[in-house]
Amino acid sequence: METSLSLHPVTEVEKERDTQFRERFRGFWMKSMAEGFGEELSQLQKEPDMTKPKLAMLIDALAGGTGIYLPENGAEGTSSGVSEVEMLLGVKR
Repeated sequence: METSLSLHPVTEVEKERDTQFRERFRGFWMKSMAEGFGEELSQLQKEPDMTKPKLAMLIDALAGGTGIYLPENGAEGTSSGVSEVEMLLGVKR
């Protein structure tokens, strides 16, 4: 099922689609970060002072980068009303 992002989800269906969309984009984003910065992340993970809490904080910080592409944070869509994230994930309206 294709999902799209609703700026203000109201119904349960909209809320579920919004959640699925965000999870899908988060997965894409984290995979991109791991592929793009894999060597650096591997080195950080090997650092002697890289504890589990610090690693969790790093992961949360990387995942937080998804927010800049979401409409509620000012990300703009195309003239057709489709956001860049929707285009990236192949969402059709």
